[in-house]
Amino acid sequence: MEIFFVLLTFLGFSCQQLLGEENFLLIDGSTSEIIKEFGSNTEERVTPASSFKIVLSLIGYDTGILQDEQTPTWYFQEGYEDCLESWKRSQTPQTWMNHSCIWFSKIIALQLGLEAIEQYLSSFEYGNQDFSAGMIPPGPINPAWVSSSLKISPKEQVEFIQKMLRERLPISSNALQMTKNLLFKEEISHGGKLFGKTGLGSTVDENGKNLKVRWFVGWVENGQSFFPFAYLLQEYEIDALQTVPRVKQLLEESNLWNLREGKMQKELITMPEIKLVGICVRTSNEQELDKMKGNIFPCVQKYFHQGLAEKISNRKRPGTTFCAYTDYETDHNGEYTYFIGEEVSSFNDLLPEGFQQLVIPKQQYAKFTTSPAPKCMSLF
Repeated sequence: MEIFFVLLTFLGFSCQQLLGEENFLLIDGSTSEIIKEFGSNTEERVTPASSFKIVLSLIGYDTGILQDEQTPTWYFQEGYEDCLESWKRSQTPQTWMNHSCIWFSKIIALQLGLEAIEQYLSSFEYGNQDFSAGMIPPGPINPAWVSSSLKISPKEQVEFIQKMLRERLPISSNALQMTKNLLFKEEISHGGKLFGKTGLGSTVDENGKNLKVRWFVGWVENGQSFFPFAYLLQEYEIDALQTVPRVKQLLEESNLWNLREGKMQKELITMPEIKLVGICVRTSNEQELDKMKGNIFPCVQKYFHQGLAEKISNRKRPGTTFCAYTDYETDHNGEYTYFIGEEVSSFNDLLPEGFQQLVIPKQQYAKFTTSPAPKCMSLF
């Protein structure tokens, strides 16, 4: 039996001090609750740089251009980007992601074609979806996702990761799983698994000076829980090696590991209008503290022991019980009405003796779900 209650009214590591503009957003992927957020530019769009490899991986596997972690193998050629030694050799999807090899990304984009990329960006609702910089072959010119036309904000990065992990993107389950394989970085404290991709690009500040942009976008998994995040650092000089340790520090400070251990979970939802029929009593918290004077327990006992639910007409979900706390006199210190009953598809003109009607209006509510429980128990 389901019962709904309705309330109506890491690791020890060192991290050098990072200067510049830090922006960080971390959410609970299941509830969308913001766990940690700071920085003034979490909604400002900048170049995604190599964090865009997450998108390229999803599309690459979804279209079959990429097949597994080791296939295809593409070979370095004269004229390709070679600023890192690791780029001057053949690459597989796994080494491409590990080494953040830009010429491999460009080949994926070229094989996909502009039309396909723009269609995926639109369906993903990815940033400004602006790929107007066009298709760029391997070489010295930046592609659309590196300090060019395509831009995205930290908030949009987090929303994208959340949709991806909730399987709300139009991609195959294989494309998602293969991308997760490529993005896995390490196991962290309390059994958590860290996934993500860094990115380094640049933009121009209000004074016309070149400002470096450093991303780390990803998520943490722990059992059935997942926590998308986006970290963005903007500074004139950046120590790229400090980005991941800094995010691990922020994750550790966020105390993720205790969020779902026996605690009530919160989610904002929009509910349609609900019509209820049942019985009710008037009481107060002070009265309920005295078991000899409390009214709620006798009301619940009467409802179940006398099988009052069977007397309700037009039951919409037989066996699903709603309990509502409503008509508050003042605040939690005043009197209120406790209602118990079931949802109905429509009201009858005549109610059984002693029964009442209650309408819960259509609007946004906070939903709290308890755990553990044999069946779902929720508080709205």
